Amino acid sequence: MTAPSTILAASTALLVLLAAQGALGCRVRRTLLQAPMGLEAVDLKSCPAVEAGSTAPPSGSRELWSAPINGTRNYTCIAGKPVGDGATIYYHGDQEGGVGYYTLPMPGETVGRLGYGVADVKAGLYWFDTAKNSTAPSPTGGLPDARWPTSYRSSGAQPCDYFVRTNTTGGATPTDCGSTPEGGEILIPFTATITCYACK
Repeated sequence: MTAPSTILAASTALLVLLAAQGALGCRVRRTLLQAPMGLEAVDLKSCPAVEAGSTAPPSGSRELWSAPINGTRNYTCIAGKPVGDGATIYYHGDQEGGVGYYTLPMPGETVGRLGYGVADVKAGLYWFDTAKNSTAPSPTGGLPDARWPTSYRSSGAQPCDYFVRTNTTGGATPTDCGSTPEGGEILIPFTATITCYACK
């Protein structure tokens, strides 16, 4: 896990970690997710081009670690409809104790107000722009599998250039609020495997 001083220096990561650990609940809004401080930009120039609409890692990349995860996709019932807040993630296996959170881009948002994701695991602290993801249908028909390029990471973190989520089960988007009252939370559980890849 990342040192507390690094987490405090990264405003995005701090808010996300508090959310994932229940300190803020699951309703961390996009307005709270700011550009990271104290993290190093990741240079992906050494990575071969990746195929859109696929979750395959870059050609020739190497796997650094792979971990099972579970979590929830988080929604709030607004005007009788579920509105997505993002997802809370818990890592297991080699990255046991790791947590993460991501929020999706909103239609019509201006540049700079996109969705962001953070993973704080034993390998390091990582930050993503979720607008740059690529998805492919899950074999189980729920939440799609996905691939994200890493935008920033903590000093000394393992060089994860891409994160890939596979074997995704559950997490299907709800079509209505069901019995959830106005303003109530809807948590849709899912499981998957997340794998970290380095391009060199």
